[in-house]
Amino acid sequence: MNRRVRPSAVATRRQTQALAASVPDVVAALRAEIAAPDPPHGQPALLLMMGFPGVGKSHCARLLASRLRAAHVASDHLRSRLFVAASYAQEENAAVFRIIDGLVERLIEERHRVIVDATHLRRAARESMTDIARRRGVPLEHLLITSDEAETLARLAQRRRARAPDDRSDADEDGPGMGLVIRAGVFGFLLVDAAWLFGVGRYDMWGLSETADDPLAGVTEFKLGFGGDVVEWIGALETPVTRWLFPVWRLFGRRRLARSA
Repeated sequence: MNRRVRPSAVATRRQTQALAASVPDVVAALRAEIAAPDPPHGQPALLLMMGFPGVGKSHCARLLASRLRAAHVASDHLRSRLFVAASYAQEENAAVFRIIDGLVERLIEERHRVIVDATHLRRAARESMTDIARRRGVPLEHLLITSDEAETLARLAQRRRARAPDDRSDADEDGPGMGLVIRAGVFGFLLVDAAWLFGVGRYDMWGLSETADDPLAGVTEFKLGFGGDVVEWIGALETPVTRWLFPVWRLFGRRRLARSA
């Protein structure tokens, strides 16, 4: 997926710093904007929505919030309330999710079930919620939302053309390699998460695109999204199984892969 990351202007950086310094006050001000049942459910629980932009997380979260009588905390909605022109810079993201943590803590104190609506694809992005659930002694569940590739790209394209009134996400389908990222996304995420589960400290996601305008640049964007480091090795060596077909693959295979992305 492609979020339009903007260089954080001086005013936006100052606003981010001000928000980070006054999280309790911001949480108190935003609490009234969180849709929550009255009275609360009475048996607090925490549900983390997970998935790439455009797969329907927010739609599913709204349906579940109604059925489970839960409060719905959506990162896109809160970011749009906090920033006129979000930059998605690391400092800004940290401030937004500190505020989300504060809201979740407050809602649990009020005895609400809480659904947190964000991508949550990286383990590090889920750690604060795991900690809250552990400290508060409430059940924690994860729900991974997936969608057909064509439907996801169509939904993101529609978002670019005409945004729904309740759609606060900045993600769209623009950017090279996005189709391939969708196909590889869930599989890659599950592999990395399984590696963490079994105590693996390093996971090799293999190659990156050579330039920013490479047709497979979207794949690089996906891999770097896991928060890893770029490490240069001596390079991969390919051993052809059928030698006479290998030059054909070198000539046409990469082009076809790029078109499919």
